[in-house]
Amino acid sequence: MAAKTVLDFLRCKDKLRDCKLRRHLGVTIKTLDLVSRYRNKIAVTKEIETVRKLKEELTALRGSALEKAHRDVLALHHPPVEVEDVFKSLLVLLGESDVADLEWASVQKRLKELAERESVLNRMKMIQKKEINKQKKQRVMEILGKYNGNQNRIREASSDAYRFYAWILNVIKEQGASL
Repeated sequence: MAAKTVLDFLRCKDKLRDCKLRRHLGVTIKTLDLVSRYRNKIAVTKEIETVRKLKEELTALRGSALEKAHRDVLALHHPPVEVEDVFKSLLVLLGESDVADLEWASVQKRLKELAERESVLNRMKMIQKKEINKQKKQRVMEILGKYNGNQNRIREASSDAYRFYAWILNVIKEQGASL
């Protein structure tokens, strides 16, 4: 029994060390989840705290990258249709209803108005924590469903828009739906 305990401790410590070296948000989240199930967490409290701080840093960096991506995309005058579709879907999740027939200028205007009232990223964080109604999910799936299996079209059109697309997919998936 003691050998298994030592082995678990060494694995846990190794995972935490690897996490600090890799500095990847997904790895950090998985590692913290794994360590939370470790019976003898007290033995690695210091390392866990270090990784939690790392997670906060990485999350903040990710937020600033999305903020920059948001500004860059909104500065476009005639973006590809893929970019328009991603941001129409974002508007749907943010609570806008009639976005299907909107021109890009109207999408930009609505997003800028939302950003003036409250950061779009803060609104996105709030969306992740609450339930999205069925109509919104269906509407997003109608808009983005044509890219199912061909996500590279969005990535090739705009890496900035792809970041938002990935976030939208993740939120929809967490809510129990898929494109």
